[in-house]
Amino acid sequence: MSKLKAIKTGLAVYQTGRSPYWHLRLWDNSKKQYIRRSTKETSRVEAIEAALEFADSYRRKADPSQAVKKDRSFESYAKKLDAFNKAKNGNDRSYNDGRKIMFREGDGLISYFGKYDVAKITSGTMRDFLVHLDSRRKKPLANSTKAKQCMMVRQVLRLAFEDGLIDKIPDAPKLKTVDKPRVTFSEQEYRKLMTVARECATRGDVVRGVQMTHHHVHLFAFVVHSFLRPTEKELFGLRHADVETKSDPT
Repeated sequence: MSKLKAIKTGLAVYQTGRSPYWHLRLWDNSKKQYIRRSTKETSRVEAIEAALEFADSYRRKADPSQAVKKDRSFESYAKKLDAFNKAKNGNDRSYNDGRKIMFREGDGLISYFGKYDVAKITSGTMRDFLVHLDSRRKKPLANSTKAKQCMMVRQVLRLAFEDGLIDKIPDAPKLKTVDKPRVTFSEQEYRKLMTVARECATRGDVVRGVQMTHHHVHLFAFVVHSFLRPTEKELFGLRHADVETKSDPT
């Protein structure tokens, strides 16, 4: 083999000393082997065109769900959505959470759906994706987490719908949801909590290596009245910039 000319990943044209024609070499990812054909062209430019046409046709037959053109692919529209969300709320935690779902290595949306033609993604395709997610984990994902994945898929497809590439946005697979209301204090329990907390702060009790102060008492009241959970993404994710002071009344 001589005069090898790479066209794109997995596709190249080349000449041998025995033939005036250019040949193509295409990597078949499912069979894990190269497909070789003569392009019947003596011009390298025309051979490249023939190779691209053959590659599109071959991949379409091998997997009809794949996009023929890159601008019809799920990946193309996913990146458009990411750019839009970044411009709109790039500093929000919700944007970062969505970006992780989109670009997560191994089982993110682009990793799974990237080469799909947007018109080939259905409710069944999304259901297969959820099965794929569970197969990679010891414990299945919570249905609320699965719902977020499907919501992101539908947001991407909404852009394709707006561009007229699909007639409708497929419904998300039906997921059983169990209503688990947050545990709440009774009025009596809340009063007892605040009374004991004030007593601990006055004495300066040390809890898990931290000395109690009246700042903690105010924090307990804030958590109860704001319904924020004491987690990294909620209470401990707050910054001064997230707080707005109101007056009348203060």
